[in-house]
Amino acid sequence: MNNNNKNGPKLKLSTYRQLLERKAEEVRGSMSAQKAAQVVARLDVPSDEGDLSQQHHEEWIFLNRNSLDMKLLREISDALRRLENGTYGVCPECEAPISTKRLDAVPWARYCVTCQERISDALRRLENGTYGVCPECEAPISTKRLDAVPWARYCVTCQERIADRVAHGEEVDEYQEA
Repeated sequence: MNNNNKNGPKLKLSTYRQLLERKAEEVRGSMSAQKAAQVVARLDVPSDEGDLSQQHHEEWIFLNRNSLDMKLLREISDALRRLENGTYGVCPECEAPISTKRLDAVPWARYCVTCQERISDALRRLENGTYGVCPECEAPISTKRLDAVPWARYCVTCQERIADRVAHGEEVDEYQEA
C-alpha cells in the first residue's frame, strides 16, 4: 500500500482504513439475518387492518433501511479500493485534495465539499425537472456543456455574462460562479 497520496497531504491512511472497516462491520451487523427473520416471522394472518398496516409499514422501513445500508456498504468498499489504489482523499472531479476535516467526518467521501454540493444541486434540479434549463434565460443548456460540466446551472452565454459581472466587481449568487 502506498502511504503517500497522489495529490493530497499525507493522510493517516491506516486510521481511515480502520474507520472504514469498523463502519462496514457495523452496517453489516444492522443488516443481520436475525433482523430479517424478525420481520418475516410475524403473524401470517394479521388480526385486523391496523395490524396489517403496521406490518406493511415495518417491512417497508426494513427494506428501505437495507437499501440505504447496501448503498453505504458500496461507498465504503469504494473508499477501501481508493485506499489500495492510492487515490483516497483526492476528488475525482476537480482532482483537489479532500479536506481531512471532511474525511474525518465522512471517511467514505468521494468528492470534496464543493464538488459534492454541485453534484447534489444538480441531482435536486434533476428531481424537480429544472436540470438542463438555464434559470437566467430559461433556454436549454446544451448537451455538450452538460457532458463537460454535468452540474452546470447556466448556458454558456449566461455564464459568460456572469463571469463578466464578477470581473467588474459585482457580487453574484454563489451558484452563478460555477
